[in-house]
Amino acid sequence: MRGHDQGSHNEVNGVVHGPSVQAGTVHGGIHIRAAAPAVPQVLWQLPPAVGLTDRTAELTLLESHRAQAAREGHSCLAAVSGLGGVGKTALALAWLHTLRADFPGGQLYADLGAQSPHGPAEPAEVLSRFLRALGVPPQAVPSGIAERAALYRSLTAELRIVVLLDDAATAAQVRPLLPGGPSVTLVTSRQRLSGLTLEGGHQVHLQPLGLEAAVELLADTLADGRVADQPDDARTLAGLCAGLPLAVRVVGARLAARPHRPITTMVRALTEERRRLDELAIDGDLSVRGVLDLSYEGLPSAAARLYRLLGLHPGREFGSAVARAVLAGSGVLEPRPGPEPAPCPEPADAPELLDVLHDGNLLIDVGEDRYRFHDLVRLHAAAKACEEETPAERTAALRRIAEHYLATAARVEQITDPGRDGLPRTFGPGPVVTEELGEGPRRHSTGWSGNWTI
Repeated sequence: MRGHDQGSHNEVNGVVHGPSVQAGTVHGGIHIRAAAPAVPQVLWQLPPAVGLTDRTAELTLLESHRAQAAREGHSCLAAVSGLGGVGKTALALAWLHTLRADFPGGQLYADLGAQSPHGPAEPAEVLSRFLRALGVPPQAVPSGIAERAALYRSLTAELRIVVLLDDAATAAQVRPLLPGGPSVTLVTSRQRLSGLTLEGGHQVHLQPLGLEAAVELLADTLADGRVADQPDDARTLAGLCAGLPLAVRVVGARLAARPHRPITTMVRALTEERRRLDELAIDGDLSVRGVLDLSYEGLPSAAARLYRLLGLHPGREFGSAVARAVLAGSGVLEPRPGPEPAPCPEPADAPELLDVLHDGNLLIDVGEDRYRFHDLVRLHAAAKACEEETPAERTAALRRIAEHYLATAARVEQITDPGRDGLPRTFGPGPVVTEELGEGPRRHSTGWSGNWTI
């Protein structure tokens, strides 16, 4: 055979799957072995679950949505939104871990970094991590986001998996990361990601805990007998935390570090409103103020200023007209002199800015065009006003709020008792905003008063 080496010829055409050997002459005693292709391990990427207190209703909603999606033969997508520190991730982990037996394809997890100092994670980079985790060699990961998303959906089309996308910034950031097949995807965000409804997403808004549940969480955090021995002080402390799980856990951790201190010590520390946010901190890197700062820093400048000025409002609730009032001195509107309040057109951005604060879970919509702050958010907004508004600007905002209520009361008096001569009233410089009370006389003012009293 050696004499024919010069005339040998071999050629390989087409696509070759597996190893190939090309040789001019092959002698005996040669064994060719190929390693078996690596089988990707099932991924269980979810962080461990933590204890959950009084979230039965939300867990029931999520499970009901999943069951409905399964009956209809499509994937399940849900978004949990709420104030920072309210326990969104804890709820997500508690639920998703219960699904492990029903979704043997594995679990994928990504922190989308909406509150990261480096900015939100790029969907293309998250897709790259997911593809590598699913067994795609780094050199085989497509360069474009559309190609990565398509490959990701293809690889997950036959897998029963769960995906947790934590701390999302926008619905647009989430969409490329939705897997294919009979999967469950849960998104957490401080924003109300209403856009995911277009993808069949189910919205779950997480509220702070009720008083009894907050006391239960405090007892679980302390893990000693102080809550049972001092129930009144425990209830007062939970009330000062306003049901925010992060705040309850922080005070519980601080008390746990001082096992001989009574609960009343922490009650006294939180009673003074100006110091409350300072006291709701531990280890120098975990604090309620820090969590709220992250939400605040993500606001557009105009929304941030409205947030600060609304923090000066003296009452628990306020109508949208109060937002118009505090913005009326921003230079948008021109004052008209005279003893009666000047007609004041609504600043074009007032409703939009209220929507920004509401969508960011910094304002609570209580119905009938009225809003309120969570108690700790109100303290944060007021603190920001003191830090970033001058004393003159704060005084002017308070004056505009007071004149808004006075002018509205005067208008109600004119409508309900037009024949009565009211006391003369004067207003300061600048436009005065009144509530929209409708046209014509009405016999009763109760429908109006509910909209403007503080």
